[in-house]
Amino acid sequence: MDSVQLDLAKDFNRKDFISGEPISLSQLSDKYVLLDFWGSWCAPCIKGLPQLKSLASRNHENINLISIAFEKEENLPKLESLIRENNLDWYHVREVWEFNNPLNLTKLYHVQVYPTFILIDKSGKIVFRGEGDDGLKMLESRLQNIFGNIKNDL
Repeated sequence: MDSVQLDLAKDFNRKDFISGEPISLSQLSDKYVLLDFWGSWCAPCIKGLPQLKSLASRNHENINLISIAFEKEENLPKLESLIRENNLDWYHVREVWEFNNPLNLTKLYHVQVYPTFILIDKSGKIVFRGEGDDGLKMLESRLQNIFGNIKNDL
């Protein structure tokens, strides 16, 4: 699902899951922001980690990446291992596994499919949303349209 939306992204304040440092969407507005909704329990999310890592590396000058994991408490050791073992060196947020919490980022951004990728421009507008297995490939295409000839190895 590749839909361009002109909705403004909802700002949020969280702590980085690994460093404990505060993160807010508004503090990262010097670049585009990519929200990656995933979970340690999500097979397509895990399968896509090498491609996401490559995309992040190739676009680090243009994009701040925040991976948002929707996780149960008992999965936190697995989540941390995945992040560390795969050297996912960008921002990470853990959202509590609460389906009815209106302040949960999965609710604020209407995430129902994993993985979901949401690209936000510097003015705070949502300019891309991709979901599921093909979301990363569609995102790659969208990034090439925005930033030009960045090598595509997906």
